[in-house]
Amino acid sequence: HRVSLTSWLWQHEFWLPPGITWQDMQESEDVHYPQPRDLLSVWGFLGIMLAVWVQKLALLSV
Repeated sequence: HRVSLTSWLWQHEFWLPPGITWQDMQESEDVHYPQPRDLLSVWGFLGIMLAVWVQKLALLSV
């Protein structure tokens, strides 16, 4: 029996607590899990923080 690397890597026994499977982790109307795209909001926050930091540096050098 041959198992692909992907199916071996994503075995629920390795990543999830006992008794939980990937099917249990499906989103529904009531249940929402973080998605990788949620990390995109970090770039806006980083831009704001960078602008504040650059302005602070500019004021300190005057």
